Amino acid sequence: MEPSEDDDVARPPSQGRDQTDIDELAAHAAAMQLESAASPAPQSPGLRLQIPNPFDPADGSEADEDMPTVSPVSGGQRVAAAPALPQPPRFAGRTMQDRRDFMRQYETYLTAINAPQTQWVGAFAMPVGACIESKTKRMVARYEFNLAPHLVGEEQWIEYFKQANAPSHVDYDSVDEAMKKLRMKTTWPEPESRMMSLQADLETILDQFNLTELAFEHEQRRIAKYLANALAPPSFKSVIVDQADAPREQKVQE
Repeated sequence: MEPSEDDDVARPPSQGRDQTDIDELAAHAAAMQLESAASPAPQSPGLRLQIPNPFDPADGSEADEDMPTVSPVSGGQRVAAAPALPQPPRFAGRTMQDRRDFMRQYETYLTAINAPQTQWVGAFAMPVGACIESKTKRMVARYEFNLAPHLVGEEQWIEYFKQANAPSHVDYDSVDEAMKKLRMKTTWPEPESRMMSLQADLETILDQFNLTELAFEHEQRRIAKYLANALAPPSFKSVIVDQADAPREQKVQE
């Protein structure tokens, strides 16, 4: 909450000066660039720590393997490890819609991971294959790939999820029927809020049929009709419809 003018009037002069000094000090502190001391070299450059799975046979014959990463910069860079790092999504779905939801969550996760990347500091992103719940991973590997889970590569997991992006059946009659329930919510006073909510509801219906990208690429006139039919209140809807029809009528008259 920002301080009001009344607060400035009620504040004693000395307290106001103190607050000004604090603000100036904070500004100077924020402008400083602090460099930490160099990190000590590890005892062994090849040292890696791995927490073993207590349910696996402890024969000690398996060696550690390098985990792939989608981070844009690799090599001798410092790795940022902090509690504030975003957690990767976890996939335990069954349907194509579950796969699409996971891909959106993973995209959001990557955006947050890549935001603080610099030349000196980086954070590794969890591979797609490592974001799958263990039971789901075994089941998918068995039925989709006919392989053991550890034999399925990262590219194979990525392709498994990308299969969900291809529409399996295009049925605009069903979409037209579902869009009859689309209505603009007038609970918000701001026009921007009403339109944003309406657009979100529109895409939710298109996502159910896996036609969002296809419809916006090839059926823009149909989408405009969906939005126009959902406008509210009726007086506002009539004005928008008349404005949309005006250029068409003028072209016919010419």
